[in-house]
Amino acid sequence: MPEGYSLRWFQDEDFDTYIAGLNESLYDSYDRERFQWKFGDNPSTLGFNSIVVAVDDDSERPMGFNSFLPLKIRSGESIVSIIQGCDGYVHKEHRRRGIFKETIKFMEKNLPEDGPKLLMGFNFAGAAAAAVKAGSTAVCDINFWEIEPKDFPEHDIPRDSYSLTEIKAKEAHLLYSEWSKTREQPHIHRSLDYLRWRFENSPLRDNKFYNLMEQKRDLGYVVLSLVENAEMETVIGLDDFILNTVNPNAIIGALAEVIEVEADTAKIELITKKGAVLEDSLRRLNLEPDPRYTMILKPIKEISSHGRASKVQSGDLLHENWHITASDIY
Repeated sequence: MPEGYSLRWFQDEDFDTYIAGLNESLYDSYDRERFQWKFGDNPSTLGFNSIVVAVDDDSERPMGFNSFLPLKIRSGESIVSIIQGCDGYVHKEHRRRGIFKETIKFMEKNLPEDGPKLLMGFNFAGAAAAAVKAGSTAVCDINFWEIEPKDFPEHDIPRDSYSLTEIKAKEAHLLYSEWSKTREQPHIHRSLDYLRWRFENSPLRDNKFYNLMEQKRDLGYVVLSLVENAEMETVIGLDDFILNTVNPNAIIGALAEVIEVEADTAKIELITKKGAVLEDSLRRLNLEPDPRYTMILKPIKEISSHGRASKVQSGDLLHENWHITASDIY
């Protein structure tokens, strides 16, 4: 039980304290626009801001927040509501009191009965022990890659075989719909509303969808973003991808085509699940990644079935065979 503080859901009057704390601890410029996009405009919203607030008994002021972003995952024909732990902090004078652990207990107890069934999180590499001790399962590690134009071997890539054509979210959704029909691999469900929210309406980055083709064959889509780093270099983020191939030439060819599309690119950044086929392809470029995150999962409630809703039990998802891209991590 909490001692010296109480827990409740977020209220409008918490906003300024929440933003100030996030900008002190996690962000440079978290603002109302990002908050509205993340929680207000989210197509998976629960109808309230699913952020748990710890309030000090003496001062009656918030001393910590833990945010839980509603999402949906898909495995085969089953679609399941989940939440992902994201923006959170505790004021330094109140740390080491188990507050985060208590916020998770509060969340699990006070979510609607028909609400999310699974808690997803991405802890920094080497920092998942506390979550595992609290009942989460570490399912896989996530690696970060940087690729420069010089890393591509000219003679090994059939460049004329692959092309990228800019498309809209609706076309990307059609490609996803075909891809997902044959995939039992769990992944964030990319409904059309989700794709528009996550990429077209995001205040975080300017994203573009591209259809990847091999000759006249659809291989899927990629989502790219362009940013400038501290050195004023153009960096492309490979933020999302759905590929109907595990051919290493196709994957490397797709990345080489990204360089062709954006000629001023200094590097491409992407993440991969450790041990995924994509990593085998990237290692053909004589590169090695940096460990970045550990993905954790924790069942909240058993999953009931209504019509087309899920027959998947939460325990069936506690494995490493997930499709994960950079855009899945909030």
